[in-house]
Amino acid sequence: MKKTTLFTGMMLCLCMLPNGYAATTQGKVTFKGEVIAAKLCTVKAGSDNKTVDLGYILSSQFSTANQAVGTGKEFTLSVKDCGASASDNTKNRLKYYFVSPNYAEATTGILTNSLTSSGNHNSVGIQLFSKHNNTPIKVLRQALPEHNRISGGYSGTQLNAHINGDAFDIELIAKFYGRTAGSTDKPGKVASELTFEVWYE
Repeated sequence: MKKTTLFTGMMLCLCMLPNGYAATTQGKVTFKGEVIAAKLCTVKAGSDNKTVDLGYILSSQFSTANQAVGTGKEFTLSVKDCGASASDNTKNRLKYYFVSPNYAEATTGILTNSLTSSGNHNSVGIQLFSKHNNTPIKVLRQALPEHNRISGGYSGTQLNAHINGDAFDIELIAKFYGRTAGSTDKPGKVASELTFEVWYE
C-alpha cells in the first residue's frame, strides 16, 4: 500500500511540472547597424603629436612677398585601421584634411606665426607642400570636419599615399613663408600648429 501511494505522488509531481516551467515557443532576433559614407582612420603613434623642427634660415633669403623660402623640412604622417587593408587599390579612397582654426590664413592656406611677441609675427609663416610633386597644401581655417563631404580635402592619390606594412604614409615638406616683401622684418622665432584627420571612403 505504501508503494502505491509513493508512485501516485511521483506521477502527480511530473504532471504538474510543466505548469510551473512554461517552455518558450517563440524567439526574437533584433538587428541594428549603420551605413556610413566614410570611416576615420587611426593616427599611428609618432604622428599623433609630432614636432617638426625647421631649423633656421637667413633673413637675407627673403625678398618677395607671399613666397615660400628655402628647401624646408621633410616629415611623414602615418595612419592605419582605415576600414580596409592597406594596398595600392585602397589608397585612392583616402581623404586628408588639414585644419588650423586659429592660425591658418583663409586666403592662402599658410600657417601664421603663433608667437605674438616675435618680431616677425606678421611677416613670416609656414607653408606645407606634398613631397610627391611639391604642390602647396592649403590648411583650412576651421575645426576638423565631422564627415568627408566638405571641400578642401586631399585624396591619397594627390598626396601619393604609400603602403608601409598595415599603414598608409604621406610625405610632406614644411617651409618658411614670407608674408611681406624684404628681409628687415624677418628675424625672429616662428611657430604654428595644425590638426589633421584622414577618412576612408
